[in-house]
Amino acid sequence: MPAQVIPLASSELDNLIRLWTRETILSNSALLLDCKELDTNDPARLNAIARFMECTKGFLIVTSQERIGLSQRLVVNFDVHQPTIKEQGAVWQDALGAIAPQMNGRGLGISALFASASGTGKTLGAEVLAQKLRLDRYRIDLSSVVSKYIGETEKNLRRVFDAAEQGGVILLFDEADALFGKRSEVKDPRDHYANIEVSYLLQRMESYSGLAVLTTNLKSSIDTAFLRRIRFVVQFPFPDTTQRAEIWRRVFPANTPTADLDALKLARLNVAGGNIRNIALTCSFYSCRCWGTSADETCVAGCSGRIYQVRETFN
Repeated sequence: MPAQVIPLASSELDNLIRLWTRETILSNSALLLDCKELDTNDPARLNAIARFMECTKGFLIVTSQERIGLSQRLVVNFDVHQPTIKEQGAVWQDALGAIAPQMNGRGLGISALFASASGTGKTLGAEVLAQKLRLDRYRIDLSSVVSKYIGETEKNLRRVFDAAEQGGVILLFDEADALFGKRSEVKDPRDHYANIEVSYLLQRMESYSGLAVLTTNLKSSIDTAFLRRIRFVVQFPFPDTTQRAEIWRRVFPANTPTADLDALKLARLNVAGGNIRNIALTCSFYSCRCWGTSADETCVAGCSGRIYQVRETFN
C-alpha cells in the first residue's frame, strides 16, 4: 500500500487500522507500506503514517529512502543498497547462461544525443529505438522535475534516475538544452544554485548504468562537459525533396482517399516531417464536414467513419 493513501482524518484513519487488523487476522497476511515517495515536508501526512504504523497489528514491512523510527513498536532496520556492477553482471550471467559472453569493463551506461532542427524526427527516433529494444521509454517532464526551491530539483532527478535504473527503461530528455545548458559565471546566488543543479546532473549521467537519449534543437547550448560524456551524437538531417515526397506518401492512413494528391508537388514545400504531419492532420479535419460523427454514422458526403479513422490513427 502506498503511504500517500493513508487518510489524514482521525475517523478515517481509525477505520483503516480496524479494517487492516481484521484482514491480517482472517488472511494471515503481511502489509508492505511503500514510503519511498513520502513528502518529508508534510507533517500532517507524516503523523498519520506514524500513527498507522504504531497502531496497526500484524507483520508490517516498510520501504523508505530514510530510516523511520517508532517509539511504540519494535523496528528491525535493513539497509538495502543498489547492486554493484559486478553483482548485476552475475545476475545477468546466471539468467542468460552460456549465451551471454563474459563482460562487466567500466559498466557505464550509454548516452546518445539526437541533434537537429525542429520536426526532423528526434523524439520519434527515440520511440523507435525503445520499440526495437523492447524497452519502456520514460520521457522526462521538465515541469515536474525543475523546482524553484533549493535542492528540490536534485531530489526529483534522483528519483527519476533511481526509478529508471530499477525499471530498466530508456530515459528521454526532450529539449535537453533546458536541463543540460552551459554553466554560467556566478554573479548572484541564483547562478550558484543553478550551477549546482547542472553539476549534480552531470554526476548522475556519468554514473547512470542505463540508456539515456537527449534531444535538442540547440546543440551549441549544451554544456561541453556533457558533450564529452555522450558516447553517440546523431545529427538528424533536414529532409530533401525526395525524402519529403516519401513522407507525404506515408503520412496518411492506408484507406485515406489520396489518389489526387501529388506527393512530388507537395514536396516542394520546404518543411520538416513534423510540419508535414501537422499539415496532413489539419487537412484531414477540413476535408470532411462530418467531423464529430462516430465511426458507424454516415454523413451527407458519404464518408462513413473515414475522418474517425484518420483521427484515431494520428492519435
